[in-house]
Amino acid sequence: MNYSVYIIYSESSDLHYIGHTNNLEDRLLRHNSNRNKFTKNKGPWKIIKAVNCNSKSDAYKLELKLKSFKNPKFAIDYLNNLLSLQSIPMKYSDHIWKCLLIIFAIKNINYFKKQ
Repeated sequence: MNYSVYIIYSESSDLHYIGHTNNLEDRLLRHNSNRNKFTKNKGPWKIIKAVNCNSKSDAYKLELKLKSFKNPKFAIDYLNNLLSLQSIPMKYSDHIWKCLLIIFAIKNINYFKKQ
C-alpha cells in the first residue's frame, strides 16, 4: 500500500497543515469536511505538495521531519528537493544514491545557515 506525505494550505486562515495518508483524495475531503481537529472550520484546504512513500513508517518519519522545520516554506523546499531526487532513474547503484543523499543533506544544512 502506498502512503503519501502532504502539505495543505488554507488561504482563508493562512495556515499550512502537514500529514500522511494512504488515500490523499479522501484525506483532503475529510479536512474540507471539518473532520480533523486542527483543520476544522479553517478551510477550504488545497494540496500544496505531496510525495509518495514506500511504507507507512517512511511516511510518518517524513511527516515528523517536515513538522520539525517549524516553517512551511522550509518543509515545501525540502519536499521539492526530495521530489527532484526521486526523478533520478533507478538504474544508479545504492552507492550513488547514498552520495546524492549526502549532497542533499549538505545542501540543506547550508541553506539553513543562510537564513
